[in-house]
Amino acid sequence: MCPPLFTFDNHNIQHARFASMDFLDNSMQPTAEVPLLAGARRELVRQLWGGASYAKLMTKFHLFHPEIHNIPPKKGLPGFAKTKLILSPQYGLDFDGKYGVLFHSIPRDLLSSILLGTVAYDSHRNKNIGLDPRGPGVYVLGLQVAGRGGKFLNAAEYAILLEDLETYMAVAAKMRAPAGGILTSDEQVFMTAVDHRCGQRKAQDRNKPRFIQDDTAHAHAEMVFASLKKRHEALRLMDPACQAFSVQTPLYVGCAEKIATRWVDYDKTDTKTAYQRVNKFLVLVLSLLHHRKIRAQISKVAAVRIWEKDQLQDAELLVSVLANAYTVQDGFNVQEAGGNNDKLENMPYVVARSHEYVFAEMPYLRENCDKSADEIEKAQALCNTREERLLTQREITGVEDELQRITALREEKEAEGSALREQVQEAIENLQSLRDIQSQGAAWKK
Repeated sequence: MCPPLFTFDNHNIQHARFASMDFLDNSMQPTAEVPLLAGARRELVRQLWGGASYAKLMTKFHLFHPEIHNIPPKKGLPGFAKTKLILSPQYGLDFDGKYGVLFHSIPRDLLSSILLGTVAYDSHRNKNIGLDPRGPGVYVLGLQVAGRGGKFLNAAEYAILLEDLETYMAVAAKMRAPAGGILTSDEQVFMTAVDHRCGQRKAQDRNKPRFIQDDTAHAHAEMVFASLKKRHEALRLMDPACQAFSVQTPLYVGCAEKIATRWVDYDKTDTKTAYQRVNKFLVLVLSLLHHRKIRAQISKVAAVRIWEKDQLQDAELLVSVLANAYTVQDGFNVQEAGGNNDKLENMPYVVARSHEYVFAEMPYLRENCDKSADEIEKAQALCNTREERLLTQREITGVEDELQRITALREEKEAEGSALREQVQEAIENLQSLRDIQSQGAAWKK
């Protein structure tokens, strides 16, 4: 049997490239700034910072939050059938398969930010951490508060956010009631203020809650609430005094045939058009925070640039898992990722330019693949050596077994010969006794 493909040195932590290391040490224990750090997230970051190859990291994909495996398809809620395939051991070892190649194209420092959920903080510290957004691919959104150096909320502010989100959900349910519940003046003021804080309600929806208009949206909102609550509880445990601002935030993952063009939707400030084509729960959180005079902002990075027209869906699925972006993890994505490749069918020049960018201009894919290839070759050489030793041992064992068989046979024959000699000796003694009796009989006759 071959040994494990890779080994890891706990003390080989490289602190040069990752800004988030300001808040974590070699023990990889959660902190107030990075409160959610366990399972696959912790293991992959630990090994990434230790210099592990991407091939080695892929062997850990199946560790990503087991709840994804256990989510059954349900009306209004995601089933994650495609995502479960990525998390299976089968794909975890498919280094040169479709997910493996896309994974190897992500820069190491950017991968660290995606895994930890520190995209906003790290991009604030390093404006060049992401890829060029002028092409097709996948992007990741994080959150920060203006004036905090890329940091987000403290535990007290998370508690306020949860309280306001719970209020919004309750009043939205009241507005959607068949009888059309009558709102109190405070509820009316609250809902109007929140719905018009970042953008506004559409004209046809002026009597409806902007963000939760049906049972499906309410189910999604409950998932977002549970995700934020988990984050708040972890942060409060690390920082009961509520002094520290987190650098880890919920993430949202999206894709586009032209990332930079898609980002325009996140930058619009005109009241009528702002945030019209943006994840509604991300905007709801922004609106609730702005209502409390907390100037939250969206940070954007391009995470993967695809170079084949049919890669968009696979790339978004992969990054969503890595970013813990689903609400069943701790992000904003309520539905399973999977971009539409249709537009790219008519944009061959865009795909060709992206291919040139990934393979000719950027070194990440080549560097990461080379490192994985080297490590796999070393592991294979070790495996072959072990196999040769095993074969030699088997040959020696075979000879030893044959010697043992011959020895056992000789001992068996010797035992049989000894028994035969005893029988012959006994017969001789019996014959001698008979002769003695005959001699005595002849003497008596005389």
